[in-house]
Amino acid sequence: MVLNKLIQEALHDTLKLHKTQLRKGTDIPYASHPITLAMLLIEAGLEDRIIAAALLHDTIEDTEMTINQLKTKYGEDISNIVLSCTEPDQSLKWEIRKQNTIRQFGEKPDDAKWVIIADKLHNLYSLKYQHDDMGDSLWQYFSRGYEQQKWYYSSLLDLFEQEEIFKNHTLLKVYQELYIELFKGSDA
Repeated sequence: MVLNKLIQEALHDTLKLHKTQLRKGTDIPYASHPITLAMLLIEAGLEDRIIAAALLHDTIEDTEMTINQLKTKYGEDISNIVLSCTEPDQSLKWEIRKQNTIRQFGEKPDDAKWVIIADKLHNLYSLKYQHDDMGDSLWQYFSRGYEQQKWYYSSLLDLFEQEEIFKNHTLLKVYQELYIELFKGSDA
């Protein structure tokens, strides 16, 4: 695949805006996360604008980029997808933010739902990978531990399984497998 101008620009902004950030509890550059989302969505055959939004999905939450800058540079469509994936009030308690994510998921446009499933899938993969390496000490890096993380990812799984656009899709199947490996395996 040849990267078009839109995806190349979003990739450059992602690398620049997240350049000093690391994934939680690791020395892995944060930009690897949105890049992985883009790779998952490219493989899934999604449109370039959704892939660009995936690359930019955390810019409003986690960088100095403003909504107006995003809209000016990438237009309404991409900025609306990004905003649909953005938690509007980071000052709220974790439980409230996650309950809002779950409650509002069904109202999101399909384009945003693709970014969200890729986002949560990669987060779940990262948790599984880190857990394989660190064991249960992994949960100390999170403001909410194992039980809360299990509740959140289980609730998301229930939502994803109800979405017609995800029926029989590889992203959902991989999410299901990772969820079982990480959370069900430790319940035995």
